[in-house]
Amino acid sequence: MTARIVPFAGIPFYVATIDPLQDDLRLLWNDERERRYSSFDSVERKAVAEKKTLLLATNAGIFRPGYIPL
Repeated sequence: MTARIVPFAGIPFYVATIDPLQDDLRLLWNDERERRYSSFDSVERKAVAEKKTLLLATNAGIFRPGYIPL
C-alpha cells in the first residue's frame, strides 16, 4: 500500500493505493459471532489477534436499513 496527499481545489485528499495481488484488502462488517464491528478499535483488536498490522481503516459509509453495507 502507498499513501499520498492529493490536493484538489486547495483541499488535501488522502489517497491510498493498494495492489490486490500483494495487499490484504477486506470489508469487515461482522465478527465471528455475527456482531457488527462498531469502532475502529474493534477492527484493530481483530488485526492484533490475527498477528497482523492494520495499515488503513475507513468507514464504508453507505448502508441499507439494518446497517447492511452496500
